[in-house]
Amino acid sequence: MAILSALSVATGLLVGAPAFAVSGAELVRSESLRYGRFEARVQFAPGDGIISSMFLWKPNSEQAGVFWNEIDIEKVGTQCMGYASNALYGLPESNHTLDIRSDADGCASYHTHAFEWTPDALIWLLDGTEVRRLTDTELQAYEANALPGMELHFNLWVGNADFGGNFSAASLPVHQYINWVSYSAYTPGAGDGGSDFTEQWREDFDAPLDNSWLLGTWASPLNLSVHSANNVTIVDGKAVLSLTDDAATGFSGTPPVDPTDLGVPDPGVTDPEAPDPTSPQATGGMGSVDPMDPPATVPPAAVPPAAVPPATTPATVPATEGTTGALKNSPTAVDTVTVVAMNPGNVGLPAAGPSALPGIGPALVLPPRAAASSGSSGGCSLGPESRGSNLQLGWMALGIATFTAAFRSGRRRQGNPDVILMNR
Repeated sequence: MAILSALSVATGLLVGAPAFAVSGAELVRSESLRYGRFEARVQFAPGDGIISSMFLWKPNSEQAGVFWNEIDIEKVGTQCMGYASNALYGLPESNHTLDIRSDADGCASYHTHAFEWTPDALIWLLDGTEVRRLTDTELQAYEANALPGMELHFNLWVGNADFGGNFSAASLPVHQYINWVSYSAYTPGAGDGGSDFTEQWREDFDAPLDNSWLLGTWASPLNLSVHSANNVTIVDGKAVLSLTDDAATGFSGTPPVDPTDLGVPDPGVTDPEAPDPTSPQATGGMGSVDPMDPPATVPPAAVPPAAVPPATTPATVPATEGTTGALKNSPTAVDTVTVVAMNPGNVGLPAAGPSALPGIGPALVLPPRAAASSGSSGGCSLGPESRGSNLQLGWMALGIATFTAAFRSGRRRQGNPDVILMNR
């Protein structure tokens, strides 16, 4: 849907003026790239009947006899708690869409959106978490037909009652904010930080745009607004795409601050989960599915300092190292854990909380981020932040030997694993 207007422009089929005297915006990276990670920090524009997007598109897809290739992240109408992920391909093109739900408002705060395209996968990511992956059949449509690569686009335009909702000019102006954009080449096994991707460029919008960027001046999809170069503004380290009245183009305000620019950690989205791979939507059918879990419980506060006297050990069912069980009533929403080290006598530790392992007994749940804040002298040394990783904690100030707690969870996808120390 994001580039349909190009067909009308290229074939001279536009008749008359758009239905609304509205100017939109489109920002295009003027190079086609095949494989890699395409990433941007974006706050989408709100509003019923308004489409705000980021997408990849193969140039000339609109031409007769050319196989269409396009991948979209589209905020459609009032759908700010997530977006429509679209895979458009074919001759003629067809849209294979999947609704992505989020616990965070993508129109009220910045989020990191990305596509990862490799010979083996084409993936959508939201705040670092995978939310959709093309099936093998869908991927082949890009492997075989998008050989020249695809361009990265951002745009903002007017929809209709069938796609986007009920637009009202009274809602104008609205704006889409882009904090930064980056592209990383696919370099399997040799990427940044041990990844498969190596950053090639990053645009922070701290200077006027150079000739690697193009500004749209064509009609938008559905021909209800026309992109204006005046509606792409670089200000305060942000690219601002505006949707305005024809007589009031441009942006003269102050973009919202992205907290990550101030060193505030990005909270991201909460415990997203990929859709069922057997669902009609995940296998290329039309429709929508909710792949997001409800928000996980906020982790508990930091562990009290070592000076707090240990409480009396509660009665427990004897536990042994290597025991696995489900953690019930956990304040950190862990599914399963494996106990690999014990703390005989609860040395220097507070009493076990309400969490318990069935058939094992009470357990102390130590949030790794909270523990890290206590400092290296009396806290812990955290291992890599990744799913299924082990964490090594050295309780030097407490005189307790280093122990490892292994985390097992089939559903938890982001953040550090929780550390479980059994009170014996």
